[in-house]
Amino acid sequence: MFPSVDHAESIMIKTLPALWFAIVMVSLTSTVFARIGDTLEQCKKRYGAPIASSEKDQSFDFKHEDVKINIRLHEGKVAAISYTPPNKEGFTVDQIMSRLVANNGKGDWNLPERSDDAGTMTWTHEDASRGASIDKGRLLLKVYLLDSK
Repeated sequence: MFPSVDHAESIMIKTLPALWFAIVMVSLTSTVFARIGDTLEQCKKRYGAPIASSEKDQSFDFKHEDVKINIRLHEGKVAAISYTPPNKEGFTVDQIMSRLVANNGKGDWNLPERSDDAGTMTWTHEDASRGASIDKGRLLLKVYLLDSK
């Protein structure tokens, strides 16, 4: 027996807000987080003035939604990003994935691998241009160009 039209419409009406929320969240992912290839000016527009910086090392710290974000520039573009969560619980899987998605570039990330006995997880990008790693406690997520790690 098939569900009635009224039942189907009811389900659709109940799920539409969740669907729109998901669409909005995915679209925001690419604009909320620093991305490989961004300029310092793009990062400043997104987060405001850096809270700390080292011109010599081309390293700049920002804070956004209690997450500490460190970027390192190479030839004027973001070549490495480190994200530190605001608490000792670390990042959730969703938070990790949203930051990786923001740094996809063209293509996708390969499945993660354990890279050492300490439990560090690493990802490589399918185009071999970038990598990412997170420590066992999920307290430091790094995304970087492979030649500027």
